Amino acid sequence: ASLLRCGAARGRENAAGALANLAERAATDIVDAGALPPLVAMVDARDDGERITERAREKAAAALRYLTYNHPRNRQLVLKADGLAPLVRLAARPNAPAKAKQHALQAVHQLAQDDDVHRAVLRMAEGAALFGPPGIDADDDDDD
Repeated sequence: ASLLRCGAARGRENAAGALANLAERAATDIVDAGALPPLVAMVDARDDGERITERAREKAAAALRYLTYNHPRNRQLVLKADGLAPLVRLAARPNAPAKAKQHALQAVHQLAQDDDVHRAVLRMAEGAALFGPPGIDADDDDDD
């Protein structure tokens, strides 16, 4: 997990990819090793010098997706790490790669298993324009 926090972009990308690949077999161990906060940070990182590539962001979203699959405890820990909003933002980014969006949406789907979280996801999704055609704002009036 320490490789996710610092180092070159390629190293962080490879570390996130390795965790995504191991998540099915070792999800609890990965979470217990402290991987959630840096994975959430990678998903939410800006491109302004934080040494995060789009591919690293995609792999971090994939890791969160697989770490939360069939793991209620891990879902709660991702929520405590404030992981929901960054995943929704990634899924809503118009220029994000399709695979990154897919992993982010699948992770959000896993997190939304709880009714309260499901409602929060729907509110965020509306605000992030996840539903409906891009570029259309619900507040726009054609009556100008």
